[in-house]
Amino acid sequence: NTMYFASESFKEKKQFERDKEHNLKLGQVFLYRATKENGKWANVTALPFNDKKWSTGNPAISKDGKTLYFASDREGTLGSSDIWKVEVKEGNTYGEPVNLGPKVNTEARDNFPYITDGNKLFFSSDGRKGFGGLDVFMIDLGKGTDAINIGAPINTGKDDFAFSFNDSKKIGFFSSNRDGIDKLYSATPLCAVEALVFVKDAVTGKAIAAAKVA
Repeated sequence: NTMYFASESFKEKKQFERDKEHNLKLGQVFLYRATKENGKWANVTALPFNDKKWSTGNPAISKDGKTLYFASDREGTLGSSDIWKVEVKEGNTYGEPVNLGPKVNTEARDNFPYITDGNKLFFSSDGRKGFGGLDVFMIDLGKGTDAINIGAPINTGKDDFAFSFNDSKKIGFFSSNRDGIDKLYSATPLCAVEALVFVKDAVTGKAIAAAKVA
């Protein structure tokens, strides 16, 4: 019954700057928290680590509700925007935001985090080798492995982003502008694949017993 979402900062007092020459309000994206009461969303509050100097958006909460992931261009960012996390404490309080570092972030755009029940982080980046534009990547935070491009047909030469996955129904959702405008798409895994691997000596061609493949 708790929701985190992003919205423009204009609703917050003094959390924007005025461009008097062009009669504009220049704001940022902020994160908010709301709770459901009697079937309606209420108690909307801005998160305390928002800052009018930086945008803070794309929230994704862990299954246990103790870690909130988000994207921001705040101080300490490695590129145009990075993936960050913050501890969610008791009483609607929060720890200090922590940058996920170069295992995830690049010198370009890294946005749209989504964390699975199994602690796998999906995110979009245009700072890694890929198909072009924003591609969807995945990293297993529990194993400390490198981020991998999840490949086609999810990723194309256009922007592919905001990937999420329903573990119980085995279906993913994502956004893409592959057709020229932003649209929502769904995707399902084709199958689970197991590989049977034989390791042979390169010279003799004989099988190597008890070989391990890393």
